[in-house]
Amino acid sequence: LAQEIFSSGRVPLLAFSEPLRRRTGSMASVQQVRRQAGRSRFLALSLVGIAAIAAWHLSSATSSSFAIGSSGSSPLGRRMAAGAVLPMLLGAQEAIAMPRVTDRDVYINNRKLALVPIFKQGMDYLEKKGIDERMTAFAPKMYRKMTLYAGLFSQTEQPDATVKRLLSDSEVFKAAIDKGSKEDAVAAFEQFRTHVPKGVGYFDLKVPSTYEAPPP
Repeated sequence: LAQEIFSSGRVPLLAFSEPLRRRTGSMASVQQVRRQAGRSRFLALSLVGIAAIAAWHLSSATSSSFAIGSSGSSPLGRRMAAGAVLPMLLGAQEAIAMPRVTDRDVYINNRKLALVPIFKQGMDYLEKKGIDERMTAFAPKMYRKMTLYAGLFSQTEQPDATVKRLLSDSEVFKAAIDKGSKEDAVAAFEQFRTHVPKGVGYFDLKVPSTYEAPPP
């Protein structure tokens, strides 16, 4: 039979059809896996992009110097509403990143030096001026920074009990500002501060050395 095949110069298609089907099926499986991985990467990048856009819009509505917004409150309200889900996402991202940090104490200290002065600025204004238009405009930024700070203290790649408690304190602070209660807002922030684990991340707004870099 082999001699007949090669002498005639024709190769029966049946002789190669079965291996061809196996290779085709294998290639299809590989392509399917690649498509699924591509969709996962696209979804992850999309979430990061949405978070970045929301952060930009929210930051444009507030400033670190308590700048008063424009007379039209509707655009500001829309930005604040759009950014409402962002802090929880950012706090979770901090929690995911923390177990992978090589030097945890150095990272927490650097974040403390960057974030706690914003808390100090906000609380100083709140205690002196109460909840006016400037404080209301600044509060979303301060709330967002509180959620970021909360995410620093997770021991796992998911928000643990400590992080969830700090995030809950942040929500209470935000709610107090929204309802215009200075006393409740001050108490909520103090609750947040005391729930920060003792150690490198702990701070006292009345003691600058606990959140400012030492002089050179």
